[in-house]
Amino acid sequence: AADWSQEDLWETYYGVCTRVPPPAEAYPEKPYCMEPVVAYLLNWRGENFYTHGEIIPLKKDNDLDYFLRENGDRTFYAILQPNLLDRFTRRLPRSRRDSVEQVHNENMQFVLLRIPAVVDDTP
Repeated sequence: AADWSQEDLWETYYGVCTRVPPPAEAYPEKPYCMEPVVAYLLNWRGENFYTHGEIIPLKKDNDLDYFLRENGDRTFYAILQPNLLDRFTRRLPRSRRDSVEQVHNENMQFVLLRIPAVVDDTP
């Protein structure tokens, strides 16, 4: 059933991410994106299958904190269960909470978010 499959969600991700050429000697049929994607408190295996092992698993809130420090202010995507949306958003820095975009929410089990880069618009 579509409600349990992640296939449409990943088609959306690869359709909206910034596509880049594959690295040398990489699997040529796999799409590659500039922005990383994380799996927040999720271990359904589909996320690993559809990203060919490229997804970053965040199994604890501390993993998200570490990822945010390492990723800095750059754009990233996140897949999570809808019931964790508020928890995830609260873990983000205040400067990023209002900019979270749901890019795929047509699935009862999973939601795909885009967390855009922080833009410094000071003169």
